[in-house]
Amino acid sequence: RHVQRIFCDVIYEDIDKEPVRLSTPLQFMTVDISAAGIGIVCDHEIETGRILGIRITLDRIPYEIKCRVIYCIPLDGKFRAGLKIAEMDRQFMQHIKIFVARTLLTSEYASGE
Repeated sequence: RHVQRIFCDVIYEDIDKEPVRLSTPLQFMTVDISAAGIGIVCDHEIETGRILGIRITLDRIPYEIKCRVIYCIPLDGKFRAGLKIAEMDRQFMQHIKIFVARTLLTSEYASGE
């Protein structure tokens, strides 16, 4: 479990199309993160299949990645969405694996398992 504010500046019609820049970035809170995707909570519904340009920071290193919205469901007056990482650079891929492993080890150690 990892909570962090992330931002979306651009939306893509398709992974290879030109992005549509948003006048006001969307803000989301992560609730879960893995090497395959990110779970978020947001104030507004996001269209399934949409590709978002996400700005995320891991260990104070900023990254820009593309994520596809897999689902978006209502949850307690907000929306819970699942994002599949669709495009990332090699450095992010290596970093996210280490980040997730460290987060899991830290939470297991803290819980006494």
